[in-house]
Amino acid sequence: GYNLRITEPQASMGLLQIDKLNNFIEKRVANAEYYRKNFEKYKDFFSFQETTENSKNSHFGFPFIVKDNNFFNRDEICKYLNNNGIETRPIIAGNIARQPANALFEHRISGALNNSDVIMDNGFSIGVHQSLCDDSKAYVKDIFDKFFKERKIN
Repeated sequence: GYNLRITEPQASMGLLQIDKLNNFIEKRVANAEYYRKNFEKYKDFFSFQETTENSKNSHFGFPFIVKDNNFFNRDEICKYLNNNGIETRPIIAGNIARQPANALFEHRISGALNNSDVIMDNGFSIGVHQSLCDDSKAYVKDIFDKFFKERKIN
């Protein structure tokens, strides 16, 4: 997992960055909207995260859930993206009940957690960092298009 505990010097730097936070979030939202608009044509192959009404998403990343299909799976597209310089990451935790550390804590599981398993087995994300430039976003879009074109899914 991610170790997100910060040190005192990092906290001090964070305080200096706090005034930039709203601008960072706006840029991340814009980057996610760009990806959503450009990847909508692949909605038969991916499920996308929806921001619910009256909420605001700060977009840690742009997540994809690969739907069952006969053309590719999550590992194949992630390998393709990574080989083309686009970093992918698993969606954080997925089904936390399947994480080995969970066995260390008393807990109870309610239901089959099927959706969590789908996210863990088929989900990944790409970055939407506030410093992404237009050329970088266009490159990501072009690599996705190339992936689908090579599989004759267009």
